[in-house]
This record gives sequence, C-alpha cells and structure tokens, in this order.
Amino acid sequence: MFSTSRSKCDFGDIMRYTLETCRWRFAQRHAKLGKFVIDGFIVAIQLGFCSVYFVFVPASIKQVVDYYSTHSPAIQIYQLIMLVLIIGFSMIRNLKILAPFSLAANVITLGGLCIIMQYVVRSHIPLNELPLVTKASDWPVFFASAMYVFEGIALVLPIRQKMKDPEAYHGCNGVLNTGMYLVTIVYFFVGFFGYIRYGSNARGAISLNLPNDNKLYQFTKIMYAIAIFLTYNLQFYVPFTLLWPRISRKILYKYNPRTQTKIEHAFRIGLIIITFTIAALIPNLGLVISLVGAIASTALSLIFPSICETITLWPNNLGRFKWRLILNISILVFGLYVFVAGTSLSISNIIACVREGTRCDD
Repeated sequence: MFSTSRSKCDFGDIMRYTLETCRWRFAQRHAKLGKFVIDGFIVAIQLGFCSVYFVFVPASIKQVVDYYSTHSPAIQIYQLIMLVLIIGFSMIRNLKILAPFSLAANVITLGGLCIIMQYVVRSHIPLNELPLVTKASDWPVFFASAMYVFEGIALVLPIRQKMKDPEAYHGCNGVLNTGMYLVTIVYFFVGFFGYIRYGSNARGAISLNLPNDNKLYQFTKIMYAIAIFLTYNLQFYVPFTLLWPRISRKILYKYNPRTQTKIEHAFRIGLIIITFTIAALIPNLGLVISLVGAIASTALSLIFPSICETITLWPNNLGRFKWRLILNISILVFGLYVFVAGTSLSISNIIACVREGTRCDD
C-alpha cells in the first residue's frame, strides 16, 4: 500500500495510483473516479462527525440546564446557539491557532474519562440479569457503531507523511498499531463497564448517563461539551480542504480578492449548516453514530483498503496459499454486510425515532 514513490499522497491518491498501475484497463480508465469516490466518502465521514457534535454538545448542556430550570428551551434552541458559535469559531483558518484548542480538548477529555470511569465501576447490574448477546437483527447496528471508532482513518496517510521516520509507523509496536491498541482498550473498558452499569439504558454517549444532581458530574458534562466544541474545526478542516480547492479553481478567477473571501466564508458557512441540519433532523445520538459508522467508516476502514491491497499485490504477492487474498475477501464481505445491513437498519431506526419523537439524548 505504501510502496509508491510519491511522497505526498492522501487516501484518494492511493486509490487513483492503485488503479492507474494495475493490469486491468477498465480500472485504469476509472482511476480518477476511484479518487473521487474516496474523497466523497472522506467528506461524508467528516461531516458526519461534525453532525454528531451538533447532537452531543446541546444534549450535554441541556441536561445540566434542565436540572436547574423547569422551563428549559427545546434542544433545537441549543443547536441554533451552537450553530452561531461554530460559525464564528470556524473563521479561524490557521491550524497553528487551532492546535492549542485541540490540546486543551484532549486534556479535558482525559480528565472527564477518569471521572466517568470511577463512577461506572462503583456498582453494576447483576451479570445474570444482562443478556450476553443481543438478537442477531441488531448486530449490524452494533458493528456500524463500532466502526465509528475509526474516525481518524482519513488522517492515517497524512500523519505518516509528516513523520521524521515513516517506517516507525508500521509494525506490531509502530505508531499506528500502538494508537489502535490504546483506542481499543479504552473503548472496551468504557463499553463493558458502561453496559454492566446501565444495561439497555446506556445512551449514545456514556457521559449522558451521569447523574444530574451532582456538581462534579454536571461539571464533567459541561467540560466534555466544551472539549467536543473545540475540536469541531479540526474535523471540519478535512472536508473543507477537499471541496474548496475544486470549487475555487472554477469560479474565483472571476472575482476580486475581497469577493473571493466572501464566497469562501459563504461556502464554509453552508457546509456547517449542512452538519447542523443533519443533527436537527436526526434526534438520537446513537443513531447518528451508527449511520455515520455504517456508511462512511465501514467503507474507508474495511471495504476500500481491502480492495486497494488486493489490486496492488495481484497476482504474485498474495502470500502462501493466497492467504492475503482470502483475508481481504473476508474483510470485504464483512464490510459490505455492515455497510448494507447497518445502513438500512440505521435508517429504519431513525425513521421510527423521528415518528415517535424520541429525545436526542435517549
């Protein structure tokens, strides 16, 4: 996958280069389409993450306000307030300026995670009262939600290219695998202890299960909301930088610099409004996560990588007994299952949720 001599390439470039250099003329003719599809999924996954933020942050703030007021505004009001703040915050275009906000968000998240874990491990539902396995029809939604963990998939190649020693990125103890080990461990413990503490009452984000009558946990919810808010711009940066250059090349030459800046701001605001609209239309955090995971995370984490590697290694480098081919086909089949079944089931659940008027923090 990384054998290409091109020092600067993203996921879409890898797909295009793979198709351009393969032995099949049909694939060669559609190499640019391959890059376009990959970039489209990256835009979708990043905008999906931003939409999740528009559900989580207002839900966290609303829980705290609801405890002190019986006349708290509807969740849509909080989302509108966040929209205004995000639009202002998004005008910061320099990543160096955003870096301290990201660091602050990471510190807050780590502290909040410690507070959450010390609470959920204190007691639990008797294990014999909890179902060990849910019904098979719900598995696609679980797998789709689990795939949401791979929210950094679009940054895998850019990070490697920025490293002083790119080879340290690979291997069992390389940067990539070490990071995934830590992420897997954290998600496992949060998921396991969250489930045995709350069972089927666990919400889309475990912080939303914290009690509202405790100052520490109120503070935790507020700080988590702030941390997520501060990272919106970083998630938004990827789709904007993928889309804007394509658009600006075609239209900006017609206008003076001042008008060009206004058009850029308008486009930026338009994308933000799209993420806000998705969140406003889908009132349940867990369902937004499962939908994003099923559509974009699955495609970028399972389907396209297995296709790329198979094409790159075909036909003489697939290992003894073609074990790499067998592995990639297995990953591809599983990815397609999660993509199709997870997407259809998530959409069905979203429709049912909207009809029933289920709260966004349920």
